This record gives sequence, C-alpha cells and structure tokens, in this order.
Amino acid sequence: MTQAKPKSIKPDSAKWTLERYHDAIATGVITDWNVELLEGVITPVSPEKPIHWYRGDQAARYIEKLVGEQALVRFNAPITLSATERNPDIAVVKPLGEEYALRHPGPEDILLLVEVAESRPERELKDKMAIYARAGIQDYWVLDLQSSRLVVHRSPEESLYNSVADLTEGMIKPLMLDVDIQVGRLLGR
Repeated sequence: MTQAKPKSIKPDSAKWTLERYHDAIATGVITDWNVELLEGVITPVSPEKPIHWYRGDQAARYIEKLVGEQALVRFNAPITLSATERNPDIAVVKPLGEEYALRHPGPEDILLLVEVAESRPERELKDKMAIYARAGIQDYWVLDLQSSRLVVHRSPEESLYNSVADLTEGMIKPLMLDVDIQVGRLLGR
C-alpha cells in the first residue's frame, strides 16, 4: 500500500493572525517566550547588550522629560500593527489613559517611534523600516550607535520612506510633538 504524500503548506497559510497570537498568549500556549509577531511570523527577539538597553533607556527618559503631558513615552512596550505586534525600543504615543488597559497602541496612536541599533543597524534600517512604513508610521527614527548617527525616516509610502536624513548633531523637531530634541543627547554625547 502506498502512503499519500502530505500536502505542502503554503507559506501564507502558516502565518499567525493577531487574534490567534493573542489567544495563544491568553491561554498560556506562549509563555516565557522572548518573541514578537512580525508580519504574521512568530520571531525570536535577540537579547539586548547593556549599551543597547542603556542608550534606549536614557533616550526614553530624555524624551519623556521634554514631552511632559503631550504624550506617553513607552519603553520596550508592545504596539500593534496589522499583522505585527512588537516592542519597539521607544514609542511615543497619544496619552489615551485607560484605553491602553484594553489594547496596545496602534498606528493611529503613534506619534514617534525610535529604535536603537547597536550591532545590526540593517535590521532597523531595512526590515523594521519596511514594516513601519507599511503601517503608516509618520516619524520613525533609528539611533545607530555603530555610526553615531540618528537616521530620521518620514513620509511613508508602501514599504519605504520618501524622506530619510542622517543627523549627527543639532536639533530635531518630531512631526507630531511640540518639542526640540538634541541629537547629541539621544546619541549619548
């Protein structure tokens, strides 16, 4: 008797929805896993080196002092995009109070996203950038610690940003916040 070959699974059919991902967390299927959902794929999160965590923490505290009551600064806390749920290093979001007890901030709530790139800046500058552009995140910054620069992405369109600027010094104003931020301070100078 001949055994039937198993049906192949198309890559798209194996992707996780946000609902399925949330159910797996709620029912304890995903516990103590250091993962995130990136475009429907459960992906391991790399451990952070001390310099990555320290620079991100310092940048978040600095931004938080500047924005005051204008916004809520979340450090390594979840955001939800269409088929993605991840913890960016810094998410500056609308101050919606108790609303965040019911859901994580979505694209419409995000005023500024900042990622810290310590050892592999290409991940933040390509992979995450494409995800954030598709989600319509208007202001996405990368603190590239290797090159000691701030890469500012604005004007998303499909998987790209039409405006990308490299800054090493000076001041920058986020698009949706009424503050001026010292680039050197973000980079630890």
